[in-house]
Amino acid sequence: MKAYQIKIELVNSKPLIWRRIVMPANATFFRLHTIIQDTIGFYEEFSMDNKIYEFDLPEEKIRVTNDDNAYKMHKMYEKDTVYKKHKDKNNVLKDIIDIKIRKPQTLKIEKYIEKHKRLTYVYDFKCYWEHKIILEDIIEDYKNKYPMLIDGEQDGPIEDIGGLDQYYEFKETYDNTSHPEHEKAKALAQKQDYYGYDFAHINHVLKMRKYGK
Repeated sequence: MKAYQIKIELVNSKPLIWRRIVMPANATFFRLHTIIQDTIGFYEEFSMDNKIYEFDLPEEKIRVTNDDNAYKMHKMYEKDTVYKKHKDKNNVLKDIIDIKIRKPQTLKIEKYIEKHKRLTYVYDFKCYWEHKIILEDIIEDYKNKYPMLIDGEQDGPIEDIGGLDQYYEFKETYDNTSHPEHEKAKALAQKQDYYGYDFAHINHVLKMRKYGK
């Protein structure tokens, strides 16, 4: 089976939070999203709201996102020829329509990751977790039907924490058992089933998931 070796980097994290995975090449952008979630350590089910995420493909003028409102608006503007003809004197609408909105479940990664070698993925626009997705190798004889984590470093962030600065504050408190707020941080971690960078656990989760698409 054809597969990709991919490196995932959380932008601006210091020291760098990163993962190296091998995954089947026939995956959709939705599957890539779930793999990033599982390997970095995000848990949408513990979040306080539904998170928007996107893969930006500027060279293709494509935005792959679970943002249903953006998708519906794009479709509406595409069909509204009267609006386009009379109310788009400054080409504002044209700029919007030129960026195609695609749903992650409907688009496969193969064409785009092989062509561009790098992708940008943003999860949760309130915290703005930006990731670089880097294609390192193409494997033609991958034996597994599921992705595998093969390397990485540093614990990933916790949901709804606010951003990297807030995460580092949480991590310092969580790691320091003498900190006056340690028990509070520990309770938050337990509530979200936070386990940090656990190589064996991550691979167990990846193997149990159904990655048919």
